[in-house]
Amino acid sequence: MMTIHCAFSSDDNYLQHLTVAITSLLENNRQHAFVLHVVHNDANAAKLAMLAEHVAGYPNAELRLYAFDDAPYRHFRLDAHITLASYFRLFLTSILPPDIDRILYLDADIVVLNDVAPLWELPFDGKLIAAVPNLFSQNNERLGLPADYCYFNAGILVVDLDGWRREGLLERFVDYVERNHLILRWHDQDALNAVLHERVKYLDYGWNFQARTKVTDIATLPIDEAGFQRLQQRPNIVHFTTERKPWFYAHKVAYETEYLKYLKLTPWRSYVPPDKNLKGWTARVFPRAPHYYWELKRRLSLLRPQS
Repeated sequence: MMTIHCAFSSDDNYLQHLTVAITSLLENNRQHAFVLHVVHNDANAAKLAMLAEHVAGYPNAELRLYAFDDAPYRHFRLDAHITLASYFRLFLTSILPPDIDRILYLDADIVVLNDVAPLWELPFDGKLIAAVPNLFSQNNERLGLPADYCYFNAGILVVDLDGWRREGLLERFVDYVERNHLILRWHDQDALNAVLHERVKYLDYGWNFQARTKVTDIATLPIDEAGFQRLQQRPNIVHFTTERKPWFYAHKVAYETEYLKYLKLTPWRSYVPPDKNLKGWTARVFPRAPHYYWELKRRLSLLRPQS
């Protein structure tokens, strides 16, 4: 049985979603053994115990928890729904044991739908990271990268930990984040792209299929419409990027049924979205309603006599 090492990072707010991600991974990969490395900062002990008990129910999985002291890094830039936990992937070489030479890093806002062995076994071919291109980001000019560079999404990564240690990348990551505070729109993802832009091995889009992807978004992918439709039917890993998440009732998100399917297998199976109310229902059924309301108000204001 193959043993695969996976890393996750989470704060207290994302432990439920992390557990869903882990559950989807284990349910669809029972033929492999897993060591699950979970890095957290302020996670509630009771929630961590729930996670540990849940993982213990899978005979092919071992959970290892790492409490990360983020105090020295609280000056890092944060925006919107991004927390310090997002930066933890930059510190994997200082957190994980030195005998682990590679890691499969997975964000907490994903569901795994297929066998991940092809990711784990891929050769690096001299590269330091393997990742999927990001279809939705035009970041090269902002970061000073070549115009033809292919910016990647950092939600699913295969990391050459030995290479990162050998080249002292942790220090380079931290230095980059601190020196470029004003331009880091996508935070640690920007830092990874900026530091590693010449050392990336690109993966098929199905390994990090963003739930919001439509056929009109695939112009930069080497597939046609029929190929996209096949990919859309069963991607390997679905990633719920942006602030629109399947655990909010008001957000009608593609693949939310997959999230809810695995949620039902976790200790959070009784979860009720905090916005499951009349306002949330209205937003879900009429997602453009706020836009129409403000547009109507604007137009009515134009009809008022000007003093």
